[in-house]
Amino acid sequence: MVPEEKLKSEQQSEHQQDLVNLHEGLRMTERILLQTLEKHGLERFDPDGQVFNPNEHEATFMTPMHDKEHNTVFLTQQKGFKLNGRVLRPAKVGVVKNK
Repeated sequence: MVPEEKLKSEQQSEHQQDLVNLHEGLRMTERILLQTLEKHGLERFDPDGQVFNPNEHEATFMTPMHDKEHNTVFLTQQKGFKLNGRVLRPAKVGVVKNK
């Protein structure tokens, strides 16, 4: 949740450089953890833009959006996980309701 401008500013103090290093270290740790889990069949999925599927998604709210198609996921609040193709945790999503 670090603002992008703090990570890319030209003049960084020692405190800002520590924040940038911590952020990069956490991203690398996440990437290695997810790669290791994928080797064992666990995958994280983000359904943003897909048609709502109640078997894989948990709709936390619905809202009308005239520029998007009915029953489409437009916001992912929490990504889901699958183990060997079976849903372990459904993704928590916001869905378009135009009807």
